[in-house]
Amino acid sequence: MSAHSRNHRCFTQYFSRLVAHMGGRWVVMAGGHILWIGPKQSLKRMVSEARTRYPEDTPLVAPIPTDQDLQHIL
Repeated sequence: MSAHSRNHRCFTQYFSRLVAHMGGRWVVMAGGHILWIGPKQSLKRMVSEARTRYPEDTPLVAPIPTDQDLQHIL
């Protein structure tokens, strides 16, 4: 399984918990693991750290929607 697939699977697996508890923040995943959750202002540093820890992987970086965001989509 590719690193991209592992990151996507991890995001999908934890999506509902991320929305419920961390909505409005951003997530950085690499190597199939959640490495960091926090504000957009810290993304550059966290992506750099993810690339250092997992040089063979392209980090998955995504905003975590809030429950309200999801209600507007539906």
